[in-house]
Amino acid sequence: FHQRMFVLNMQVRHLDRKSIATLGQWLLRRWKGCQSCKELVERALGAIGVDEEVLQAEWKAQVQHQTKPAPHASFPQLPMWEITKVLKLEELVAARSQTISSLEIQLMIGRVNDITTFNIEVAEACSQLDKLKDTLRRCRAALGVDDRANLARLKTNKYLHIQMNALALKTRLRDRLHQRKFEREHLERSYHQGLSSFFFDIPSPTRANIYSYSEQRLHTHAESALQRREPTILHLISSYNSLCDQLKALIRQRRHPHGTVAPHHISREGIFNLDGDDDIWKDVGLGDDVGDPPAWLSDEDVRAGIRLLLEKDRCSEEEERLRR
Repeated sequence: FHQRMFVLNMQVRHLDRKSIATLGQWLLRRWKGCQSCKELVERALGAIGVDEEVLQAEWKAQVQHQTKPAPHASFPQLPMWEITKVLKLEELVAARSQTISSLEIQLMIGRVNDITTFNIEVAEACSQLDKLKDTLRRCRAALGVDDRANLARLKTNKYLHIQMNALALKTRLRDRLHQRKFEREHLERSYHQGLSSFFFDIPSPTRANIYSYSEQRLHTHAESALQRREPTILHLISSYNSLCDQLKALIRQRRHPHGTVAPHHISREGIFNLDGDDDIWKDVGLGDDVGDPPAWLSDEDVRAGIRLLLEKDRCSEEEERLRR
């Protein structure tokens, strides 16, 4: 008995020493890796030539801008929607008038085979045109003085019109990405909760097979539901990038307001990850202000310096954790 206890004690002591030695080696590797990474980051920060105080101030400004709550549908936002509605109604009125003119031309050149059907089509087109004109008249009457001035400005300035459409399209794209993110989280949460409550009373021999089948089925359903929305999101990205190209072309032609900044394209790569540094969150060149954008948004050195500063902070946090 005593010999057996002695052997067990020696084995436990050996395992303890081995564990401590392994832990020490792991700590040494982590410390060397942390110091090496910190040295590279400090060297890169020195090469950029931007003070760390400036980078910290720009990072705080970026966090404050990107984490502010989304604006509600309050009254200051409603006029822009009404102006957009008026512009769309004007386009519909012009299109319906063009349709009626085309029908009249067909009658004049003798291309109408059935006069009864022709009269019905003309009557329906005229009725729709009257309804659109009445709606347009009521929408115009609901606009205030400033809104009418903005409407006239948008109608005469092609750049502002395209800029407004690009901003509306980008807002719609953000909403779709938010919806996709929340749907994925909801499906994953329902999946885990359903499995945890369903398999408590199932015998262990059959639990693995049922779990595998249910897991595969729910995973397939979630992936198909998410993939059905991807083409729409990618189409919105293509449409937005096309509007950005039009705005950049107008800037090259000097047909833009003074001090306007060209908007950034949205890359398809990694768009579904919703990274906080993506261009989807930045309304550069799409706002009403025409001043210079902040350094954390427009200066590539500051942007790179902020990333390096965050990496240095992570190295410092790792050092504190390893010292404990």
